[in-house]
Amino acid sequence: MDVLIKKIDNENLWIGNSKDKGIVILDRKFKVNSSGGVGNSLDIYFIKCNDWSIFKEERSKWSSPNYIHFENFYKNIKENDKLDYKEKIENIFNNFQDKKKDIQFNFLQKIHNDFLIREGYQAREIIKKVSNFRRINHCWYCKDTVDNSIDYECVNCRWIICSCCGACKLGGCK
Repeated sequence: MDVLIKKIDNENLWIGNSKDKGIVILDRKFKVNSSGGVGNSLDIYFIKCNDWSIFKEERSKWSSPNYIHFENFYKNIKENDKLDYKEKIENIFNNFQDKKKDIQFNFLQKIHNDFLIREGYQAREIIKKVSNFRRINHCWYCKDTVDNSIDYECVNCRWIICSCCGACKLGGCK
């Protein structure tokens, strides 16, 4: 178990059990999930491991009994179930490694659409780099760096989508 815990910690992940969603992952590499969040965001984003979907949760709800870290959950299950649970967590971790790129895309799509809807606009698709030259700037909303060689762009307005808050064009994507 110690080796697994170290692997998970090295990836900057939190894996645990949600009473509503089953086993979930909080990826702290997503800027909105990092300590303190974006502009002290009240929301964090989890990956639901049974279907790899992304969902938003209020940061204040990320505590027991709503969410239990997998180590604590492991300590409280029956002895004869521990091996199965450990194998399940290992499989989830390995599958997560294989699906990272798709998960990142789905995550960015989710935070972008959450931002647009919150601002009163329709959900939009995202794409990877449409221009032939590199653009680096900062997000007008949260001031984080945006870079089209790393970040995705909004299909509608062609602006770089902030991977921290989900914003695209200042004044809205019409």
